[in-house]
Amino acid sequence: MGLIRKEENGTWVPFGSLLEEIVRGGEPTTNRVSNPPGSPAGSGGIVFDPQSGAIFINGDNMEEKFTRQEYEILTFMLSEPEKLRSREDIGEAMWGKSSYDKYSDWAIDQVMSKIRKKLHSLGLDNALTTVRGRGYKLSVF
Repeated sequence: MGLIRKEENGTWVPFGSLLEEIVRGGEPTTNRVSNPPGSPAGSGGIVFDPQSGAIFINGDNMEEKFTRQEYEILTFMLSEPEKLRSREDIGEAMWGKSSYDKYSDWAIDQVMSKIRKKLHSLGLDNALTTVRGRGYKLSVF
């Protein structure tokens, strides 16, 4: 189900910080940070913290805003922001390299459309762009 993931050192950790707090028996804390890790002071926009795997938009943690699949695609695209990602790249991020079926263009379009709408509702109108015939690009600002 993707609720836990294996770290490079072989230890298993919960998928997100909220789940980790619940598993450890603590009360969930606020998901708002004034300066997300890896961002310049006072910056807004979208920020990915590779250490925790968290995505922040305008300082808010986005773990509960996106489905697991949408979150996987966002973290994949944020690992190299501004890089053009082909449908094949996104398909591998969605279903893995060992998927038996060909990636569905329709399914990719649907997920990317949902991500675009959610980003728009969070104030990031032009963060996800489609490059016709080539793929998608996620801009951070």
